[in-house]
Amino acid sequence: MERMSREQYEENKKMFDEQKRLLQIEKDKYRQQVFINPYENVQNPFEDLTVNTQQAEFASRRAEQSQVNLLSSLRDAAGSSGIASLAQALANQNMLRTQKISADIARQEGANRLAAAKGNLSVQLAERKGEAMLQSMNASKQSTLLGIQQALTGQAAGNLGQAGANQASANLYANQLRSQASQNYMTALQTDSVQDFLKNLK
Repeated sequence: MERMSREQYEENKKMFDEQKRLLQIEKDKYRQQVFINPYENVQNPFEDLTVNTQQAEFASRRAEQSQVNLLSSLRDAAGSSGIASLAQALANQNMLRTQKISADIARQEGANRLAAAKGNLSVQLAERKGEAMLQSMNASKQSTLLGIQQALTGQAAGNLGQAGANQASANLYANQLRSQASQNYMTALQTDSVQDFLKNLK
């Protein structure tokens, strides 16, 4: 019984050591996992916006050509003084058109700056979100490793305690058997038949 208990203890210890070794391999793999921030290299798609001046340039050339055509056709009919006042009116129109074009370009530039600022904010928020996500995953990984270690330690302590209790129980039982055998031997020596046999031996 005592030998069987010891063998059982050794068998359980071997199995436990093997499971512990396999668990350590898996824990090492888990510990080596590297989490990356998926938002780390996000680019702002609005930071290089440009102003579209083609439409303004086309409208300006078209208006200039219209004015040249108008001045050519009216030169003979209006005379010198009429042409001068017409030229002044056209210059005023040109100035208004130029101001409108400038205002449109300024509006586009303002919209571009606003879009770039919003894009920068989005990039920064995404990066912070990624950093928070990384911190959360790393904390979860550490928590899992700690939980595994605590469970393993508790299981090891429980198994060793149970194995010790089993061995103590087996030792106690073996001692009881030895004591019982000794008592049986002493009792047997006290019987009349054994006493008679021993007397005959002398």
